[in-house]
Amino acid sequence: MAAEWLIRLDADNSAALIAQWRQWLAENPRNQAVYRRLEKIWRETDCLKKLRPLDGTVNLDVMDTFSAATG
Repeated sequence: MAAEWLIRLDADNSAALIAQWRQWLAENPRNQAVYRRLEKIWRETDCLKKLRPLDGTVNLDVMDTFSAATG
């Protein structure tokens, strides 16, 4: 559920949605703990978008290519 909230809030940060999210957080202390951990990971991995080539193409075999070059 925390992942769903991250996605929803990323797309829409209206007052009504934020109120629903805060209510969900208040329902259970675990909700807030899980959300905060997931949000931290989300922010940390967001920088990976910048590693995409300028033309936008993604090499799905990058790990194979990379390991062959170093092996």
